[in-house]
Amino acid sequence: MKPSIPGGRVVREYVPPHLRDAMYACRLANAYEMRTGRSKMRYVLVCNVHEGIDPEQPLRILDTTVAEQRRRAGESSSDADYIHVAELLNRLPEDLRKRVLHS
Repeated sequence: MKPSIPGGRVVREYVPPHLRDAMYACRLANAYEMRTGRSKMRYVLVCNVHEGIDPEQPLRILDTTVAEQRRRAGESSSDADYIHVAELLNRLPEDLRKRVLHS
């Protein structure tokens, strides 16, 4: 939880654990992509954080590389452009995957 001071009082913000883990996985995956000389922002978490987030629903992550390839091929956006956190974790090297799972 992060403290903030709107109107001079301290308010604690709550970030659901599954959202925090998804954001962390995206951040690590993007850093890994950049380190290996590929896309700098390949994975983008698609989530409206201003509304309630159902912890039972998997969060979707846009794979911008796949989406761009489909766009160049003249195809429209589809569910194939998105992955879930579990699939993103499978794409990470083991040391980075462990950092997310044990954070």
